[in-house]
Amino acid sequence: MTESAAYADKLISALANWLAQTAPTDPPAEVCPASEEDAVDGVRPQIVVRPRRIEHIAAAVRFSGMHRLSIVPVGGRTQTHWGGAADGADVLLDLSCMNRVLDYQPADMTITVEAGCPLRELQARLAEHRQFLPVDPPLPPRATAGGIVATNACGPLRFGYGTVRDYLLGARFVRANGDIVQVGGRVVKNAAGFELAKLLTGSLGTLGILAELTFMVRPRPEQARLLFIPLPRLEAVEPLIATLLDATLEPVLLELANEAALLRFPAGLLPADMPAPYGIFVGFMGSRTAVSWQVEYARSLVASLPAPPGNVLRGVELPWRPAYDALLEARRAGAEALVCRASLLSSDVAAFLDRAEELFRDLEHSVPVWAHAGTGIVHLYFDPVPAGAPELVARLGALVGEASAAIPPARSVSVDDGTPSILEAPGTGDLELLRSLVSANLVIESAPAELRRHLPVWGRRAAHHDLSERLKRRLDPDGLLNPGRLLGG
Repeated sequence: MTESAAYADKLISALANWLAQTAPTDPPAEVCPASEEDAVDGVRPQIVVRPRRIEHIAAAVRFSGMHRLSIVPVGGRTQTHWGGAADGADVLLDLSCMNRVLDYQPADMTITVEAGCPLRELQARLAEHRQFLPVDPPLPPRATAGGIVATNACGPLRFGYGTVRDYLLGARFVRANGDIVQVGGRVVKNAAGFELAKLLTGSLGTLGILAELTFMVRPRPEQARLLFIPLPRLEAVEPLIATLLDATLEPVLLELANEAALLRFPAGLLPADMPAPYGIFVGFMGSRTAVSWQVEYARSLVASLPAPPGNVLRGVELPWRPAYDALLEARRAGAEALVCRASLLSSDVAAFLDRAEELFRDLEHSVPVWAHAGTGIVHLYFDPVPAGAPELVARLGALVGEASAAIPPARSVSVDDGTPSILEAPGTGDLELLRSLVSANLVIESAPAELRRHLPVWGRRAAHHDLSERLKRRLDPDGLLNPGRLLGG
């Protein structure tokens, strides 16, 4: 037995005894050696702990703190490639056994689950009362409630329904010192204390380890319908998006795809008689009457737009379930892919894509592009990772910066008593003011660990980065929770 293996065995024995003494429950937590399959970003943990209660998490965290062991929490392991590469992974905290529905109040439209509860099981329970949690993260069959919150993972429905942060009412989590903390509540109208549960959303498990989560849920829509609008030219994108956004419509999804992305769809799902280099997907949910009216109105708006010579713009209805599932599947990235995410104004998406595709012409492989067109979030998929990836990322980051570069920076304006009241960019209109306040950025959403170690994963330095680092130092001063993943270590 090697020295490291002997040390790991001693740690496993000591941790198992510690859990038995400080958090005795039936069934007990499982403690076992790690295997190569447990590696995170190429770092193999020494111990795997599978807690069954929040008390197990607290005890394991206290033990890790006493022995200066780093902790990496995982659930369905669908987003372990997000964020910075792991700096350490001594203890892998596998929350998959914490998968219970703890409380469900259909009349109050709230549900409380453990962090390892799979999303599909949560949705199945809600479906019994014609309710649902309107989030659609990547890999929904494996996604867990805790992982969705920890990454703030979302999909096409974010345009109409928002992200999981908007539905999180409360949580129980374990701090870096092992304390169990309750934040928020289990009722919709809860105004007690700070919204710390929302602070944990998207923190990648670096500020605390989520154990129990309470969500507000929504009634399941009576009907869902999806329109596909092929676009012959990129110039048609912005007028179409603007028209749909300005109309009295309430789409739940508004997605833009380029030709490489559309080729990921199953054969026969998209209209073969309307090949186009770009396409817009517009989805509606609600009552049958409201959805039918919106679909017909959207079609009439599309038909009324001027089309390039020799082309006709029209919306083609797709079958919702197979088309929506294909939307989710087409956005899936391979484990070794490079995925960049640009955050822009929706009005800047087409211009950014036009410039970005000039860079793609020099690449050996095509680049699928998906955009949440209504919110200005653009995903670019490079699979395989091209040669010179760091230089490519730098050039894409520069293009994102150029999207707002022509607009003067915002300045503070004070009222008579000297209190800052509004922000304005001198000499600009409302759109320019909004653009000046939006922090356009390019982040790395997914990439091989070794590449992430050499890329600016979180994009250019921004004011909120300092705040993130200060929060990390305050809540996890020893840097033991998922080190390296988020700003601040």
